[in-house]
Parts: sequence; C-alpha cells; structure tokens
Amino acid sequence: SGQVCYLHDGESVDKAKARFYSPVFYVDAFGGKTAVGYYKDYYLVVEKITDALGNFSEVKNFDFRTMQPKLISDQNCNLTETLFDELGMPKASAVLGKGSEADCMEGQFEFTSAEEELLMVQLLEERNSVEITRIARSLLKRASARYLYFPHNFSKDGKPLATIGIIREEYDRCNPESNLQVSY
Repeated sequence: SGQVCYLHDGESVDKAKARFYSPVFYVDAFGGKTAVGYYKDYYLVVEKITDALGNFSEVKNFDFRTMQPKLISDQNCNLTETLFDELGMPKASAVLGKGSEADCMEGQFEFTSAEEELLMVQLLEERNSVEITRIARSLLKRASARYLYFPHNFSKDGKPLATIGIIREEYDRCNPESNLQVSY
C-alpha cells in the first residue's frame, strides 16, 4: 500500500489548505515518490506526473469544457490526443507519435452530427461482420480509437445501455486499411 502526501517538507498546513488539500506527491510501498504538478494554481487540473525514476507524463493542452487533458506528452515526446463528446466522455483518441508519424484526429468533431448518429445506430444493430467493419472504419476515420455510447437505449426502446469500442491495430500512417477490433 502507499501513502498520499499533501505537504512538501517544511510546508505549512495553510499552504495545503490553499491548494484545497490536493496531493503534491504519492509514496509507493517501496518508498518511491511520484510528484504531482498542477496547471498554474488551479489545483483541480493535473499538468505533470513524475515518478521516482524521473519518468513523466505532461499535459500540453487541456479541454477546459470537460476539465480533462486533451494532448499528453510522455518522456519520449510522443503525443496522444483525446477528443471528448457532448457529455464529456472520451469520443476518440489518436496516438500522434512525435507529431504526425502515426494517427490523427482528422474528421473527428466534439459534437455528434446526425449522419454520425445514424452510423452509430447502424453499427449497433448490424450483424454482418463485413458491414460492421465498413461502418466502424467510417466512424474511426484516421484516429487510433473511437468510443460510442448509447446511454438512452433503455429509456427509448427498453434495450440495455451499450458501449462500442473501435481500435486500429496499426497506425493509419503505416496502414490506412489496418485491421480493426470492434468490441461491444
């Protein structure tokens, strides 16, 4: 088990109180410290995490509508972008690599269009694997992953709530016709 720490060495409780008691680091069971850095002085938004070995992940861009990270960089400078839907749920993500060497968000938008909604319903109801792949590819576009949510199924039709995940097996830049994994 680990420990959550709210104060740096020599820091007063008033300082922690001013941060809304947001953790400044975590100590794992082996004594390794993971430091937490916040965006400016907004202690609700984590900007950087650094582990005991100096490995880090850093948020390069935030989606302040959802208060979530939009563009993240790891210690090798590989970028990952996430797009959030109308409800603040992850809609699509793209591993960008060092910029444009992998996938991209081209053709993905925050708000779901009527055409996209129709494709989502078709994918949910389709039973033919060739058609499932065709529809999934048109929803995924050039992203690495795409997530579809059906939160109103029960209230509309009495059907259970559903989520579909579409994931590309190879980068779009390497193989635009990569195999897809579609999970219900």
